[in-house]
Amino acid sequence: MVMIQPVPIKWKLKNVLEKHDIKARDLAREIEKLGGKTREVTLYRITGRKSQIMPKGLDVLEDVISGLNSITGETFTPNDLLEYQPSESGV
Repeated sequence: MVMIQPVPIKWKLKNVLEKHDIKARDLAREIEKLGGKTREVTLYRITGRKSQIMPKGLDVLEDVISGLNSITGETFTPNDLLEYQPSESGV
C-alpha cells in the first residue's frame, strides 16, 4: 500500500472564515447547495491542526472557493486559502 504524503502547503481557511465571521457548518451547506462534494467534517479537519493539503485536495479547494465566493460576494483565489510551508529538513 502506497501512503500519500501531504505536500508542504497549509490551509489558511480558518483565518478566512474568522475574518468573514463564517462557520464551517454554513460553508458546508453553501458548498452542498452549489453541488460540491466537500462535507462539513472535511472543513473541520482542514481548519484544525492538521491543515496540510493532500494531493487529492484540489476538489476540496474548488468547493471551498465556490462556497466562499457565493457566501461573501467576494472573489477568492488559491492564494487566499493556501500557504507554502517547506519542511524544516529542507526536503
